[in-house]
Amino acid sequence: MMKVRQNKFMIDSFGLYIHVPFRIYKHNYSGTLSHFNMDFKIRPYFRALINELKLYKHKNYIIDSIYIGGGDPSYADETYIVDVLNYIYDNFNVLDNCEKTIEIIPTTPEYMIKAYIRAGINRFSIKAITFDKVGLENLDIEHDKFDIIQIVKILRRNNINNINFDMYFPYTGQTVDLVKSDLKYIEKLNIPHVSLYTLRTDEELIPKIEQQDKEDKLEFEILETVSEELTNIGYLHYEINHFAKTGYRSYHNIKYWNLNNFIGVGLGSGSFIDGVFYKNEIEFDKYFYSIKEGELPYRIIEKWTKEDYEKNYIISKMGMIEGVSIQEFNKKFGIDFLTKYKSELDKFIKENVIEIKGDRVKFTRKGVYYSNRFYMEII
Repeated sequence: MMKVRQNKFMIDSFGLYIHVPFRIYKHNYSGTLSHFNMDFKIRPYFRALINELKLYKHKNYIIDSIYIGGGDPSYADETYIVDVLNYIYDNFNVLDNCEKTIEIIPTTPEYMIKAYIRAGINRFSIKAITFDKVGLENLDIEHDKFDIIQIVKILRRNNINNINFDMYFPYTGQTVDLVKSDLKYIEKLNIPHVSLYTLRTDEELIPKIEQQDKEDKLEFEILETVSEELTNIGYLHYEINHFAKTGYRSYHNIKYWNLNNFIGVGLGSGSFIDGVFYKNEIEFDKYFYSIKEGELPYRIIEKWTKEDYEKNYIISKMGMIEGVSIQEFNKKFGIDFLTKYKSELDKFIKENVIEIKGDRVKFTRKGVYYSNRFYMEII
């Protein structure tokens, strides 16, 4: 719990992230801050969420994107989500064209979908994971490919076309051919946005591959296959792990990558406001206590130096396939990008990890999959 002096900020547009830390599955395959079998915390948690939002009410923020993530937000009763959204609409300036996303599981019933839509949700992110029956069983996931197909039909029946699939890799038994099969389903269903995530879960669910280079090779082949197959059918590979058809990029996520202002509410959420990064408490009791005391539940407060901002800017911009604009960087930070980072750039250009094309420094097609090595050098 930390107290922060409230400053008067210039009116700006903000993204708003709402974290729902309850999950339906025992295994935390996504690696996010989430809890299984804690239903007794749901009611007090959503009450605390609204009370946290009250602490931002006087800021006069303009909200241009809302993202409800988890965990599994659709695990909680839909009335909790609706109440939070209604509070936001009543107390914040939400733009008419605000992108409003919620993460759901494929078995979410239609009555909940309808309630979300009535409450203004206009983008749905489905945790599809894979269409492979054996893969889902190995991950102890209860939905199947027919549930994924059905939830897409439900959304389309309710005039929702802005849909994302979250796909995960690698799981035990996964092959490149199985990945291609997943992509065929994505093409047939005409899903306009696809996100690809590395599996983060309990140790027993991670493939038992003794040689690290063998595991790296599989991941590389999967990423390369996804990128090639999706771009061939009209998707733009606009961020390392994200693919979109024209007009369907995730506006909320782009705010993160551009280091725009955003607010995160809920357990473990992060906020970035005017060059300061805030991280909320990660334990329920500490989070509840701060809210009860009328204080924002910050666990970490980091005021970025110019150097911090510069390095995070490079990392964020390089995460976008378009990379860093040299001219824009030099103007923003008053230094010459090619001079300051000459040794790092020379090293990774030689290794064919990055390239300079016109005004842009960006990853090569190969380099996209070795981005962490470049980031470590920059840091």
